[in-house]
Amino acid sequence: MDQHLERECTVVTGKVKASSMPLCARGTCKKVLFSPIRCDACRKQYCISHRFPADHTCVPAGKAAPARRPIPARKQTTNVDTAKALSNLNTEVKKLNVKASVAVDNVKKQVAATTASSNAAINSLPFSKMER
Repeated sequence: MDQHLERECTVVTGKVKASSMPLCARGTCKKVLFSPIRCDACRKQYCISHRFPADHTCVPAGKAAPARRPIPARKQTTNVDTAKALSNLNTEVKKLNVKASVAVDNVKKQVAATTASSNAAINSLPFSKMER
């Protein structure tokens, strides 16, 4: 027991020793690196999933972090432009509704014709259902 206390055994102290295995340098990954890959630009070690500079937002060693690109200003639209766009959209929707209703009517006609012909074929059988 004295040896455990003298050597600060993890069982007695509850402290976990630091892992000797390297971890992926990507902030959210932290995979254990069994075969670490060192980035040539930033000199950090990454797992196979984050080995390319584009995968780990690489900042070359010795350089500052890249400045963020400003967001371009959106084109200002007027109420007139919006009204024209809505009017065009409504016109297109009406055209599509007409086409859809014509297609539905055609399908209904085909179903009715098919049903009538199958009923005629059933009625022309020599035996009725009761005699089968």
